[in-house]
Amino acid sequence: MARAMFEPVYREIFPFWDELSEQDRTFLCERSLAMTYPKGANLHDSTECSGVFLVRRGCLRVYILSEDGKEITLYRLHEGEMCMLSASCVANRYV
Repeated sequence: MARAMFEPVYREIFPFWDELSEQDRTFLCERSLAMTYPKGANLHDSTECSGVFLVRRGCLRVYILSEDGKEITLYRLHEGEMCMLSASCVANRYV
């Protein structure tokens, strides 16, 4: 079931999809999840790698918190855009 759901999407957004082995394609599809979140939900708290987010509908705002607790928007992802969020690429403090 995962293969049928994700392969058409991955084939469209990853230009290298056809160059992957059958085993790699299956691996990616089987480890993919389709999730729906309510508006305003926090999807990632930067304590661990959450994987790759692909926005199928809506908008995702990526932000950090300043030392005084203010939210600073880094960028927004819209339909069809994706990013990887992990502690190594998005921190919740200035370094």
